[in-house]
Amino acid sequence: MINKKFFTEEMYDTLLYETEHFTVIPSLGSFIEGWVLIVPKEEILNFSQLTKEKHFELDQLINTIKSIQDSVYGNTVIFEHGPSAKCSKTGCGVDYAHLHLVPCEYNLIDGFQYYFTPNLKWHEIQNIAEIANFNVNKLDYLYYRTQDNKHFVAIREEFPSQIFRQIIAHYKGLPSKYDWKKFPEYQIIKKTIAEFKKIKVHHES
Repeated sequence: MINKKFFTEEMYDTLLYETEHFTVIPSLGSFIEGWVLIVPKEEILNFSQLTKEKHFELDQLINTIKSIQDSVYGNTVIFEHGPSAKCSKTGCGVDYAHLHLVPCEYNLIDGFQYYFTPNLKWHEIQNIAEIANFNVNKLDYLYYRTQDNKHFVAIREEFPSQIFRQIIAHYKGLPSKYDWKKFPEYQIIKKTIAEFKKIKVHHES
């Protein structure tokens, strides 16, 4: 059952794919076609709160969606703004876990160095599940998975809102369009939905 606190009847919550415990929807404010979110059906604040069993399911789902995106759009990056408490700037105004999968050629860690916080310390980890053991003080975190599937985490008390989105917008030469609240990008969302529908039909035929 989809948790109604996150999902609405709006077009941007169109179900693109689902498993027992997760759904895939287009991202509101996606200024890049193919940008989607993985959202757990259970209400949690961030993905470090998942059980080991659900992390296995999540890994399988990520591989499925990433392979679709890679084949249609090119390389994909994955990231999470991981708040430790509700109403944190890190959570970007959504107190419900969601993982971004974005067709993107850019190195977002380099983007941090260049555009924002050159002293931010990144730690390489084995997978997203490791955040729970690594972040012993339960601070806010940023999770980043590169195009070649290396995993990194940065931890501090709070991060600027929508910081990964800001970096991608800077790379794209659209620095003012990072904010999903101001720029929902409905036309791009429609294109993403149409592309995933074609893929679904192909896989079902």
